[in-house]
Amino acid sequence: TELPAVGNLKYLLVIVDHLTGWVEAFPCARANAQMTVKLILEQIIPRYGLVESIDSDRGTHFTSNGVKGIMKGLGIAWDLHLAESAGSSGKVEHKNGIIKNTLKKLMLCCKYIQACLPGLP
Repeated sequence: TELPAVGNLKYLLVIVDHLTGWVEAFPCARANAQMTVKLILEQIIPRYGLVESIDSDRGTHFTSNGVKGIMKGLGIAWDLHLAESAGSSGKVEHKNGIIKNTLKKLMLCCKYIQACLPGLP
């Protein structure tokens, strides 16, 4: 998900557990295969263990041979669908909308606080 940049962070990798609806959102400087694999290996697997499958759209950061090879080696099935497919990506797209709206409100709040307290960076 692309967002207004904060420093060098412009993207969020959003992961939703389809059983519980739990959301994990990771700010990233780049939306690429290397960052996707890094976050899964360093953030998701150590905390939750190996997952059976991952569903995603067909973005190049999900379809690269590197991602496919690493996930296959870990025994994780990676199922791809069209981003517009409401049935496949509806839950993630809904969560993306909530995250975007919340971040917009927080950014407005921060701007207001900075205007009221000029000593803040």
